[in-house]
Amino acid sequence: MGDFSGKDLLRLKGVVQGKPLVGPRTVNVHVTNACDRTCSFCWYFSPLVSWHSRRIDIPYDVLVTFIHDCASMGVEEINLEGGEITCYPGIADVFKLVPRLGMRLSAYTHLGYGREHLKYLCHAHRLNVNLSAVTAGQYVSIHGGDKFGEVLDNLRALGVIRKNRGKPNVTLTYVIHKLNYKNVGDFLDLAEDLGVNRVNFKLFEATVEMKELLFAPAAMASWRKILAKLAAVPRHVDNNLVQINAAVAREGFLRDLRSMRPTEWNNDRLFYTSAVPAAKMPCYAGWFYAFVDEKCRVIAPCDNVGVCVAGNIAKHSFKDIWLHSKRLQKIRQDALDGIDITQDRWRECRYCGSTVFNQSVGRVLRRAGRQES
Repeated sequence: MGDFSGKDLLRLKGVVQGKPLVGPRTVNVHVTNACDRTCSFCWYFSPLVSWHSRRIDIPYDVLVTFIHDCASMGVEEINLEGGEITCYPGIADVFKLVPRLGMRLSAYTHLGYGREHLKYLCHAHRLNVNLSAVTAGQYVSIHGGDKFGEVLDNLRALGVIRKNRGKPNVTLTYVIHKLNYKNVGDFLDLAEDLGVNRVNFKLFEATVEMKELLFAPAAMASWRKILAKLAAVPRHVDNNLVQINAAVAREGFLRDLRSMRPTEWNNDRLFYTSAVPAAKMPCYAGWFYAFVDEKCRVIAPCDNVGVCVAGNIAKHSFKDIWLHSKRLQKIRQDALDGIDITQDRWRECRYCGSTVFNQSVGRVLRRAGRQES
């Protein structure tokens, strides 16, 4: 069944039977909404954003109980997110706890701090590092703060740790926008020099307040040519530049901007193109994935499309919410029946990042159905 084995077979069986039989494969947890950077492209901390939330952290005892709950119900990976995770009190103990309980640990961080944090960051299996600059001056203008040297020092130190311990794998996330889109090739050179595992390029998704950071339309023709040449050259570091090139080359790019109404989970984002066809498509995220925000809420079916608050881990166990929440079960069934992107609540699904995953699950289920018949 391809990439589906072990506990995933139970998840697939749960889809067929209409009730979950095991915990999600992956859980994303926003442990805090605090951050000490002011990234220009950040929906929450950019200097261009006028509204900022008060600081909220998941209570430490609630988080520890939740992590034990995940281990007991077969969760395979926990992704820690923020804000900035190193701002969370007790984060060092959390980094040690997750792998000790037999789960993979991933985390998102900016690495713009002292070397002492590496003592616990090295317990992660994968670190996703937010870095969208190639020089110290560019770092200040894009991320805020003079921390470029510290980021590079930490990346090199992690490379030494990885050679000795086999982990953590490091992915650099480079958000492409008006201030850095000309430096994509330079960034790949930097990533190769640093010896990271992967570069993940992301096209900046603006909000209404941040429209000025979108690509300059007048420069798109020349940038498309440069990007196409870069994408055609093999690199030693794994990357997704071919996919980015395909998106930028698509007809309607920068002309197909669509805005959402502001909600608690997005700040009226503007998107470039639609990733999902207009026809209904079943979504299986609610069987394989869970998202918990800094307010302790379990939100379904995913953090990009929070249409259902299924429960709160400060009030009920995650296991009880995942297995028995009627609201979560309804949203799972609604998603299985097919996401209709013309409906207001599913509008963000036009830009789903899990389309390939959903299609692969659908193929496995159809194949299993044919074999049974």
